[in-house]
Amino acid sequence: MMKKMYVFILCLIVFAGCSQTDNEPVTEGKSLITAVTRSGNVEGIVSEYETASDDESQYGSISARLAFTGDDIEWFNPRTREIRFRKINSIPVYARIEMKVGEETVFTIVAHISHVVNRAYNNLVLFYDMEKNAYFLNDNWPDYWDPEGTRRNAEKRAPGWAKFLKQLKKEGKLK
Repeated sequence: MMKKMYVFILCLIVFAGCSQTDNEPVTEGKSLITAVTRSGNVEGIVSEYETASDDESQYGSISARLAFTGDDIEWFNPRTREIRFRKINSIPVYARIEMKVGEETVFTIVAHISHVVNRAYNNLVLFYDMEKNAYFLNDNWPDYWDPEGTRRNAEKRAPGWAKFLKQLKKEGKLK
């Protein structure tokens, strides 16, 4: 009788140990989307013709840091371009952000900005609206700046943008 009791208790312990891992939410490693900031001695101003190595030779070392993953994105609205985060690390103002799907960099956000920025951009920015407490992926800043340059940059970015949207759709994050 005691031997059966020991086997029974041992089985309970083993099954209890197995079920503990099932109860823990898996939040990392599910999404293929990652965003990496690039900052250093440069304020993140990069022309459409420069590369990271050009920046490093001109401004010195540029460090990379994970800004967020697709797991941190709650949803993205392609019509309004609002991107809602579950959580987001602090991203330095003017930091350039490389958006990746898997190992491929699909596009680059030229700067993280807000209303107080006194510079103009004709390329994709991560705009933080302080009044709405919301982030937007805007094609330029301010929205009337250099429409022709903005259009050209959006066209260059279109294949990568499509991959980004396709991945968000696969992950159920398009609003």
